[in-house]
Amino acid sequence: MPPKPTDLRPPFTLETALAKVRAAEDAWNSRDPDRVALAYTEDYARARVPMLPVVAGPQETCRQILLYSILLAPIGASPWFLGYSGAAYGGTALIAGALMVAFAWRLRGERDEERAAGAAKRLFAFSILYLFTLFAVLLIEGVLLGRATV
Repeated sequence: MPPKPTDLRPPFTLETALAKVRAAEDAWNSRDPDRVALAYTEDYARARVPMLPVVAGPQETCRQILLYSILLAPIGASPWFLGYSGAAYGGTALIAGALMVAFAWRLRGERDEERAAGAAKRLFAFSILYLFTLFAVLLIEGVLLGRATV
């Protein structure tokens, strides 16, 4: 019996691997709009787009970004915790997750509006690098080091 697309255990078929990548991207992208919106709050307000910073304010947005970043760190490392990846991925995920939390912590503590906007843009830029890095390490471990189970 072939694995279902929602089955998280190896071996993966091309269909189940693509479904897992799409699910990871969807989960990740669901939080990115807050980071973008915080960096461009004035633009969204002028355009009357009801993004979180416009509706709830920057303090609440920063609080939610920090909370989601704290949740993201162990979720990002979960392939390692569950045995689907090696130590290189685990170390990378833990360090990158800690950096994500540190960027979010710095943003939450920033009181100066101009510096907060800069911190939000840096956090957003790091969030892109974070996802790219985790996928790259998974690819390197899987293909180059022979850990692929697809």
